[in-house]
Amino acid sequence: MTQVDRPPPRPRSRGIDVRLTVRQLVLIATTWVGATGVALLVAAETKLGPIVLDLTKRHGVHLGDLVAVAVCFITALLITSRIVHPTPERQHLPPDVWPAETGGSNGTTRRSDGAEPR
Repeated sequence: MTQVDRPPPRPRSRGIDVRLTVRQLVLIATTWVGATGVALLVAAETKLGPIVLDLTKRHGVHLGDLVAVAVCFITALLITSRIVHPTPERQHLPPDVWPAETGGSNGTTRRSDGAEPR
């Protein structure tokens, strides 16, 4: 058998981190399932406010239910946005690629290897 000459491997570009993406998806799904569960629990137990929608003679949607659902879903939306768009400190990036206002390059005193300046 002869050895086939292969071209040298290409340098890996900064692509998608699969583990981070899967972790984000799991966190997002958990957030929304939890928010939906809490909203349904609150809606099942509360009888606050006037009835907005009659479902049957004994069941309906109260104004308090709508407020609870809105609060739960707005909270889940804020958590989701924080997961999808983390701050540079939470992105696990090296300091030399952070924006200047977070302590990275572009006019700050931090060195690219992360050591403190002398």
